[in-house]
Amino acid sequence: MERETKTITTKNGHVVVIKKDLTGREVNKIKEIVYSAISFDGDGESSVNISGSYLLKQELASLEVCLVSIDGKTADLVNAAQDLPNLDYQEVVMAINAETQNLFPTVKTELTGSGTSPSTDK
Repeated sequence: MERETKTITTKNGHVVVIKKDLTGREVNKIKEIVYSAISFDGDGESSVNISGSYLLKQELASLEVCLVSIDGKTADLVNAAQDLPNLDYQEVVMAINAETQNLFPTVKTELTGSGTSPSTDK
């Protein structure tokens, strides 16, 4: 089965193809980075420790799993993206962020007569 892709052309004319439909394995590469910033204590409370290096790791993981080609080349794409002029690189990152913004299920909390109960959006 052929994968759905999106093609963007950056301001400086670089043609970048990204995946639109990620597999569970690809999403898990990104989740691994995201979840590494979350810790839980023994009481079930969570805390998030986000550092600058975390944000960069997440960005690079997204590039790794989403990029299909840059200017027709299909090898070493993370480095090729980073070698683009910054304006073009940021366009690529924004396009990938738009495609990956809904990777994680969201929990919607609904108010009930006796308190709150979580339900999962589908």
